[in-house]
Amino acid sequence: MGAANDESNYHATPKRTYLFTILAEATFILVWLAYFTCVANQYCDLMNNKYDRDAAEADRIAREEKIAADKEKERKKKEEDDKKK
Repeated sequence: MGAANDESNYHATPKRTYLFTILAEATFILVWLAYFTCVANQYCDLMNNKYDRDAAEADRIAREEKIAADKEKERKKKEEDDKKK
């Protein structure tokens, strides 16, 4: 007979101990996964910080140019209206 059929090798574990062990392992794994995810996200944010700053700067410049162009159009339109009067 094999080792699986030998009663002397069998160790009975109470249900409470089994559940506690499984819950402790699951908690440890989830905490480690959450920590790893936070560290990876922070690393990703720090690596992309330069690109985000560059994109924000380009957007700011584009907005300022658009505002300046709109003001120039309004000024020209006002001058034309004044000339017509």
